[in-house]
Amino acid sequence: MKKVRSLLFCLVLVPYANDSLATDNLCKKGEINFSSCSVGKKIASFCVSGNTSVENAYIQYRFGTPKKVEFVFPADITQSKGLFFNSMGTHTDGAEMRLSFRSGDYHYIFFNIDSPHGDSGGIHVVKNGALIKELPCTNPTADQIPIPEGLIGNEEFK
Repeated sequence: MKKVRSLLFCLVLVPYANDSLATDNLCKKGEINFSSCSVGKKIASFCVSGNTSVENAYIQYRFGTPKKVEFVFPADITQSKGLFFNSMGTHTDGAEMRLSFRSGDYHYIFFNIDSPHGDSGGIHVVKNGALIKELPCTNPTADQIPIPEGLIGNEEFK
């Protein structure tokens, strides 16, 4: 009887384990994948509330794997308004779009460059004004659903 229970347990969990490993974002069911990408073997995701009134809307950044999310910002989703900023600009390589936030002494800048030479993206981690880490971002994904107005602020491109 123990072997039968063990076999049933495996048959039930294995399909779900495979689904979680194949995911391309860290958003929960009912959330909008505003933007996600692979960072090595980990995932960076910006998740937005789905089907929520403007008053209750939120955005949250998550970094890690489907099995272990290592960093979440902000910890309290009800405090997310006014913490994330969009900026767009042009330079010699093409058009650049950024989504950024600050957590303590750190400034996280997610960028995507649309260039005639090919698209590229990544994450700049800045501490006290100095670039301390640049991480390449690959396999970008996003849901094509409008997000609640006023959730992400605009910032001057620098």
